[in-house]
Amino acid sequence: MVIERMGQTAYKLKLPPDAKIHLVVHVSRLKEAVAVTGLCQKLPAALTAEWELLVKPQEVVAVCKHLDGTVQGLIKWVNLFEHENTWEDSKVIDMVFPDFHLENKVQLAGEGIVRPSIKHVYHRNRRGQVVKNKRIVVEKEGVGND
Repeated sequence: MVIERMGQTAYKLKLPPDAKIHLVVHVSRLKEAVAVTGLCQKLPAALTAEWELLVKPQEVVAVCKHLDGTVQGLIKWVNLFEHENTWEDSKVIDMVFPDFHLENKVQLAGEGIVRPSIKHVYHRNRRGQVVKNKRIVVEKEGVGND
């Protein structure tokens, strides 16, 4: 902060006691300080006066089943933006939010009785022969390793 003008090209500044520069500064070293206004964002509605974030799950956006059997859901939170969605374990959501029923909101992608699993896969090698269980079967009748 400028205390007084010292001639035409120098100013005396008010600086903190631990400053390591001289109190009188040439005008070429000064810059105009412009106050920033209107760039503040509103606080989220889920933030309390004690700066505690209180959230509730709104919906399950996606589901991921891991190889170890754990199921996680991508949770959309009430009063928060899309980029603040988080992956949470279904067991944790059940414990913390017992009133939020995941069964109604998640279509489980588990195995069912609708169709049997695929047991045999056939593919052709470069010569046009059918490969079945690592044995070559020639399509012409009477010839092959079967």
